[in-house]
Amino acid sequence: LYQADEGGYTLAARSLAEHGVYGIAGAPKLGPPLAPAFFAVSFLLGGGNVIARLLQAVVSAATAWMIGRLTRDATGSPRAGLLALAVAAVYPFFIYYSGMLMSETVYLAAVVGGLWALVRSLGERGERLVLAAAAGAAAAAAGLARGEGAPIALVLWILAALACARG
Repeated sequence: LYQADEGGYTLAARSLAEHGVYGIAGAPKLGPPLAPAFFAVSFLLGGGNVIARLLQAVVSAATAWMIGRLTRDATGSPRAGLLALAVAAVYPFFIYYSGMLMSETVYLAAVVGGLWALVRSLGERGERLVLAAAAGAAAAAAGLARGEGAPIALVLWILAALACARG
């Protein structure tokens, strides 16, 4: 373990994988369940912390790609998208947190994926409803990953509704 918080996520993930209980030492845990559930997959596969860290690295790489696509779609510039992808791929904190068994990487993937879907839903005509639903699902996932995800999602949806109302 590299940070104290990592221990709590690891214990909750092990409890979920081994006993089917979201908690620590048999006692139910209050808190967002998505990150421990994500880590529990690695324990179910028998890989423990190593597999969990590898899964985090894959999620982090996918997030960097989504940042590039989000930027390209928001700006209309492929060059800006590539620059954003390059910066995200080497950003030290993204690299650092992708190796930690904490909620940051899963949360960031949900937020970026939701923002990307939301940007696309505001610009697309044919897939607008599907993309808006995907943005909503990603916002819900962000709220299940970290507590602050829920109010942030609410603010984004209010802004999106205002943008849609204006045409």
